[in-house]
Amino acid sequence: MGEFGEVLSLRPLNEKSLGVYLIAFTVGTYQVSFDHEYAIPDEDAQAPADVDFFLEIACSGRVRMLARGRRAKWQIFDGVAWRASGNYAHLQSLFVLPGWQRRARLTQFEPWTEPN
Repeated sequence: MGEFGEVLSLRPLNEKSLGVYLIAFTVGTYQVSFDHEYAIPDEDAQAPADVDFFLEIACSGRVRMLARGRRAKWQIFDGVAWRASGNYAHLQSLFVLPGWQRRARLTQFEPWTEPN
C-alpha cells in the first residue's frame, strides 16, 4: 500500500459502460470515482456501504452525464428519480453560463455485460 493507499480500477468490457476507481486509504476508509475524464472523486471518504452503492449504479447503468464544453453534471438514478451526484467544471468555465444544461450532450451509460 502506497502513501495514499491502493487504487483499484474496474473497467467493464462494454465501452459504453462506466468504469469505477476505488481508492483504499485505511481499513474501512475508501474514496470512489467514476472512470471518466470529467469524473470528480467524492471529497469525503466513503463507508463500504457507499462503495457498494457506487458499484451497483455503475454496473447497472444507472448513471448519466450532461456535458458541454468543459462543464459536466453527473446524475444517478436512485430507483425513484434522477438526482445530481456531482459537477465538474474546468477552471476557465467557473463563470455562470445560463442554460448550459439544456444545450448539453446527454450520455446515458449502459449496464455492464457479462463475457460470452
